[in-house]
Amino acid sequence: MIERIQIPLLARPWFLSLVAVGLIHQLAQKVLGWNIPIVHAYLDPLLFMPILLHLTLWERRVLFRALDDYQLEWWRIVAIFILASVVAEMVFPRLSTRFTADPYDVACYGLGAILYWMFANRRPTARLSGRSGEDAIPEKRPDECESIGGVPRHLVSHGDTKSH
Repeated sequence: MIERIQIPLLARPWFLSLVAVGLIHQLAQKVLGWNIPIVHAYLDPLLFMPILLHLTLWERRVLFRALDDYQLEWWRIVAIFILASVVAEMVFPRLSTRFTADPYDVACYGLGAILYWMFANRRPTARLSGRSGEDAIPEKRPDECESIGGVPRHLVSHGDTKSH
């Protein structure tokens, strides 16, 4: 029997950890006045893309009713990376002197997007007897089944109305 252990999308430990690190950094910097230059300069841009991409995944699954195992396509991650880079590093600095364009920020956005793609953009794993990942036996999606309603898949019509 397959038990699905589903942690709510916005309660995933890695996501909460990134948000907590970002908040702690902001508190340390703004409230306590701590300033570690490299952390001040590049931690927020590094955390930005994984947090933004995960919120986008949440939006797709919750607001647009995507399947629970939906994951962001590579092209969508690239598009979000490009859009965020243009807005944060080109548009905002033109609108306000409080923002500074920095190509290293774009590199951090890119690294964050790559790390998200590699490690966080995963389908939920099924668990069987405590096993997860590669050796678990996941539930099959309807399009992956050998039969549909007990009828072998190759005998089921897929709407092809041409006569042979």
